[in-house]
Amino acid sequence: MLYDYGIDVDQKIPWLRAWFTKYQLPDGGYNCNEDAYTKEVKKSSITSTLPIVESLMLFDKDQMTESESDALYKAADYIVLHKLFRKESDLSIMDPSFIDIRFPRFYDYDFLRGFTFLYNYREKYGYNFPDSLTDEVEELVNQNLSEQVITLKGTTFKERSYNPTDDGKWELGQASYFDLMKLMMEPNHQSLVLTTEWEKMKPKYLKVIKSYERSTSHPIQLSRGEQVTVLKKDLPKGWFLARKSDGEEGWAPLKILYGSTITQNYDATELSVDKNDILKVYYEETGWYWCKNQDGLSGFVPKENIEMEKLF
Repeated sequence: MLYDYGIDVDQKIPWLRAWFTKYQLPDGGYNCNEDAYTKEVKKSSITSTLPIVESLMLFDKDQMTESESDALYKAADYIVLHKLFRKESDLSIMDPSFIDIRFPRFYDYDFLRGFTFLYNYREKYGYNFPDSLTDEVEELVNQNLSEQVITLKGTTFKERSYNPTDDGKWELGQASYFDLMKLMMEPNHQSLVLTTEWEKMKPKYLKVIKSYERSTSHPIQLSRGEQVTVLKKDLPKGWFLARKSDGEEGWAPLKILYGSTITQNYDATELSVDKNDILKVYYEETGWYWCKNQDGLSGFVPKENIEMEKLF
């Protein structure tokens, strides 16, 4: 909020960013309950984790320290491990409210908020997460659509809040609301904000307009932290040619390269397609689409080979 308001947060609150890395728990998340840090088994809260990683996403790669980049990656893995809203132990739902889309969210968490972070992290840094996670989010969002608009179930009004006093202190008292906030919190409110956000992120069903045969049966696989030799960079297109320690070579997006170190896992698998095939397109990566065909096979297809207008 301070960042969006135009305040230089690093200058005004110089200790804050160091806090992000200092207090990350072993499982990759965070917890707003200090008791979690004193227990023998330290467990994070997905609700507490999201605001911190959303804050770290405000910075570009060259503005972040190595420890901050690691913190962001570990937190993303923590969220994926829990499949956005599930317990690690038995994959049951952590909290039934997590699968109710909410807006405004206040202190609340929902699966779409978590997915939005993962989507933005992938777009900006090349982080990869399973297609199955996107599929489940798509199914849940579809259950909340009315006339193709996300319809909210309503947000609980919080009757009590800490308010500033005339002497500069804070005291617990009656919460206050303005009219637009009340409107958005009512049941069955149709959220154009979240609908627009989802339209950008959701998988698209597109048709192949030109056949494509994959260029290799042995695509390069890169792992986070791996050291490679950079043979060539195509800056305009956003790719680099890497050689691994075993001599294997292949192209990868520049966004996952820092010096000679790979910053994200990457799978260069391509998908052979025929004209008029219908593909489920999950995301774009530097001129290519990551797709799944009707046989359940996945891989990259050149964007130019696919119709831009979605079928449905």
